[in-house]
Amino acid sequence: SIGPEMFEGEALGLSLMYETKSIRVPRPFK
Repeated sequence: SIGPEMFEGEALGLSLMYETKSIRVPRPFK
């Protein structure tokens, strides 16, 4: 029960971090 839950949590954290990053520092290249 470690696999799926951990993976989901990591994906959520990564997407959240990515969103905050792109919001705080907009990417110059699009």
